[in-house]
Order: sequence, then C-alpha cells, then structure tokens
Amino acid sequence: DRLEYVKVLNDEAEQNQFKIGVKLVRGAYMEKENERAKNLNKKSPICESKEATDDNYNSILEFILSNNLNFGLVVATHNKNSTKLAIDFIEKNNLNSKKIWFSQLLGMSDDITFNLSNLGFNSIKYVPYGNLNEVMPYLLRRADENSSVNSQSQGEIKMIQAELVRRKKI
Repeated sequence: DRLEYVKVLNDEAEQNQFKIGVKLVRGAYMEKENERAKNLNKKSPICESKEATDDNYNSILEFILSNNLNFGLVVATHNKNSTKLAIDFIEKNNLNSKKIWFSQLLGMSDDITFNLSNLGFNSIKYVPYGNLNEVMPYLLRRADENSSVNSQSQGEIKMIQAELVRRKKI
C-alpha cells in the first residue's frame, strides 16, 4: 500500500506547500513475514514475492521522480535494475539530480556506487554505527538478505577479481 500512501502524501504536500524527504528502501524478511502472517491468520504486511517487491519499489520510485518538485529522494538500493531505472528516468526527463541521492551499504555493491559517482550522481555509502550488540544483528540481516541474491554476490566477486588483475598490470 506504500504507493497509495506516497500519492496521498504528495497531494498533502501540494495542498499545504511542504516538501517531502524520502529514503526509499526495499524492506526485508519476506519469507519470515509472510510465514508469520500465515501462522497468525493475518494478511501479510509485505509483498508476496521478490518480483512484487521489485515492482512496488520501482512504481514508487517512478512516482516520486515524476513528482520530483515535492520530493528530496535517497534511492537506497543494491538492485542494479532499480538503479538503472532511476538513472534513465532522470536523464530522459532532464531532472535536477542534485536533490537525488543514491545509497548503498559500505562493502556492498561498490560497483554501483563507483559508477554512479563516476557519472556525476550523488552517491553515498552508509555505515551502520552503534554498539556492537545493536549493529551486528543489522549487519547479519543484510548479509542474510544478500546471500539470497547469490548471483549478484558472485558478480561482485568476479568484478573484484578482474580489478585486482588489472591493478597488477599497472
């Protein structure tokens, strides 16, 4: 229901003349949340599948970019397709990309972060900070989520290996 929520928020911003700051994230725990809802005999609070999650994320991303005068945006994703969608939309519509930021977790999707920065987009790495007992569960969840996207991890390893070979030749 987040697309509808963002649309309502956009209408309120237009009516009351305020700006909206959004950090757009995909979410997590799909399997666990769907199983928990099933066990509690409740409607799941999240999308039913990875594909539905991606479609939802990309729909919200396009809506926010289409209404960019009301929004400041952080596109927080390790997903290459969503990143490309945002870049293509920004370039096609000649948007001011200075109020749009891209963000990835330090140590993940470094190729996305580097290429975004190299293309002149605002690109940041976020670093979880806090007590070890607070930060470790978060990092372990991120590692678990991204281990399910094994092909992306394998692709990153291949890119790192290729870069090491390239640097040895220099």
